[in-house]
Formats: sequence, C-alpha cells, structure tokens
Amino acid sequence: MNCQLHLTHNRNRITLEITTNKIIKIKAHPSVSHQRVHEILDYHKNWIFSNPIFQESHYQYINHEKHLYLGCLYPLGILKITNQAQTIQLIDHHIVITVRENFPSRIYSMLQNWYKFEALEVFSERLSLLKSRICWIDWQNKPPLLRIEKLKNQWGSYIQKNNGIITLNQHLTNANPIAIDYVILHELCHAAEFNHSKKFYQIITMIMPN
Repeated sequence: MNCQLHLTHNRNRITLEITTNKIIKIKAHPSVSHQRVHEILDYHKNWIFSNPIFQESHYQYINHEKHLYLGCLYPLGILKITNQAQTIQLIDHHIVITVRENFPSRIYSMLQNWYKFEALEVFSERLSLLKSRICWIDWQNKPPLLRIEKLKNQWGSYIQKNNGIITLNQHLTNANPIAIDYVILHELCHAAEFNHSKKFYQIITMIMPN
C-alpha cells in the first residue's frame, strides 16, 4: 500500500484520499504522530480496499468468480457460444455471460457495459422513488439531468447549472439500494443548500433519519 503524508495547518482534521494510481494521501497536522496515522489507516482499511480503484485489480474475470451487484455477490456463469448473440443477464442468482471468445479482457468489457446500462435503469428508478420527498425541486418543469460516469474519487456530484445536473458513479451499482438512495439524496440536497452546512445535514436527516 503506497502512502503519502501531506502536512496541513488544520489541527482538528485528518483526511484520506485515494488517487487514480492507487496512492493513499494522508493530510494531517505535524503534531499528529505516525502511530496515530497508522491507527487511522488500519481503522479505514475496509473502506480503502473496497474502493473501486483497488477492487478492479483483484478480479480475474473467470467462471464462478463473485461480483457485486446491488449489495449482493453473484458468481459469474460464463458460457462459450459460437453462433448466438453475446449476452449478459441475471439468471438464478448468477451473472450469466454468453461469449464467443472467453478472454478476461472480453468479460471485463462486457461487465462494464452491463453495469453502465444497469446503472442508468437502477438510478433512474431510485431517483423516481425519491421525488415525492424532495420538494425543493420542480420535477414537473425543471427536473435535473441525470448523468452516469465511472468516477474514481467520489460517489456523486451536483452542479447548479440550468435545471441542475446530478452525476452518479457507475460503481454505485455495487451498493445496496438504500446506499444508492442516500447518495442521490445527498447530491440533490445541494440544490437546496450548496455547502455541507448544519442546515444541509438537517435536510438529509429530515428525509432519511436513519
């Protein structure tokens, strides 16, 4: 695990950031001991290695290997075919892939395309279920635009441009629906309160108290 320590002037806050080249940046005040830094890294190790940047490198994209979808692990069922269309779908608690050439790179490509397609469908459905509880957005006349991207360092973002743009990380398809709902709600709360203020979290708690 490659780590970099960056010194800050803030005595009360220690932050962790994972870069796209798998470097963990720790930002801390010079008074923070190395032992304390190691304790924080150990405490957050599950969060670190669940990050998509580390997850993808662990996969071999072979038969029976388990992959996350909506909070559950599904084994891959790879079937080699010669004269049928290549497909990928959920069947009997398996992600069943029919493919002409069974190469890991091909399985990876098909899975990523499937996750992206599923992301649009699932996120749109979750967003639709939340609409009635988010009263500060004019869903009839000014609905925000939903975008799906394969982000590296964040689960979502909101831009107050035109009617608003909510961007969600494609990797959220790995999470359970409640976690997806929270990220959607978090980003849409920025349409009412731009900063992460006390009022911002009060709005979230009002709608999703747990």
